[in-house]
Amino acid sequence: MVDCVFCRIAEGQDWAAVVWSDDEHIAFMDRYPVSRGHTLVTTRRHYRDLLEMDENAAGRLFSAVLRVAKAIQRALSPAGINVLQNNGSAAGQVIFHAHVHIIPRYGNPGGSIFRAGRLNVTEAELEEVAALIRKHL
Repeated sequence: MVDCVFCRIAEGQDWAAVVWSDDEHIAFMDRYPVSRGHTLVTTRRHYRDLLEMDENAAGRLFSAVLRVAKAIQRALSPAGINVLQNNGSAAGQVIFHAHVHIIPRYGNPGGSIFRAGRLNVTEAELEEVAALIRKHL
């Protein structure tokens, strides 16, 4: 889809700090992260949200999420990791292309990710963290 930023990233038309990809998925750093290492995992094929996917496609997406989450754990040693997926604007979905957030947590035990602010980061900083994670895939 031309008007979908995640489709453009998957096709290499828009910039992203790519962590990992295969024929079906792509993982890249969130441009507006809530923590260092905040990564998105999405499908190359456009699905509006998780509910448009069949069980096999959703299972493969979450297998990719697990692979990337383990690499984030090894690379950044966070105290915890949130895995978050939103469906529909009422649930907080902003980009209407199915994707999963992997959000490393470094403190504030039991704190809510929903109240976290966004970090100001440069493309170079995102590339640096993506390279750290890639080393652990």
